[in-house]
Amino acid sequence: MSAQPKSPDEILAQADTAVTDADQALASLEERVMAGDEQVGPDDIEQARGLRHFAELRREAARKKADRIREEAKARLREQALAEARAILDEHPLAEVERLQAAAEEAMAALRAGVRAHNDALERARVRLQSSPVAPTERQSVRRRGEPAPVYPELGWGRGAGLTAPFLWIDGRAVARLSERTLMDKAREYPETRDVETAQARLTAAAPAQDAAREARRAERRRTDSNAL
Repeated sequence: MSAQPKSPDEILAQADTAVTDADQALASLEERVMAGDEQVGPDDIEQARGLRHFAELRREAARKKADRIREEAKARLREQALAEARAILDEHPLAEVERLQAAAEEAMAALRAGVRAHNDALERARVRLQSSPVAPTERQSVRRRGEPAPVYPELGWGRGAGLTAPFLWIDGRAVARLSERTLMDKAREYPETRDVETAQARLTAAAPAQDAAREARRAERRRTDSNAL
């Protein structure tokens, strides 16, 4: 016994073959009658027509069965695709992004608060020093040749040249207020900056190997072509 066809194409092919065979059987009987074969009677013709009609019905049933199998297969593929897509999304869910966004927002808020607190501390320290006997240290704007480099205090205050606003000396450096906008912009731009630095580092790391490969190709050309440079 032959195995039952499983695929929709096999089912339809088998049904089509049955219809073709029934057509050929009916046509053969009709040709025999027209050729004068008296052994073929009306019952034979009607039976062949009935088998032909039955084969058509079976082909329609096969078509419906094939359609049903295809739809079931599509349904399985749809379910599989949905399950796999869900698994992919679950690897990095939106909730994770929202959590990172919230952390970044808190970090930016903390940065702004830190900048403001630092600037406030600078101002309060300057006011305290300026209201005390601590003398201001002026910033030397011009140094003549041969003069030693100026030494500024570890902690102090000064007015600078002209009418510039008072400032603090910290660790020998003139310290101004931090720019809240500049620092926050720098923090926002950091991911892109890091990407550029990473790409540049990769190019730098790959350069020796690329140079070696080019030199190897030149050497091969020189070996095979005496006119090559």
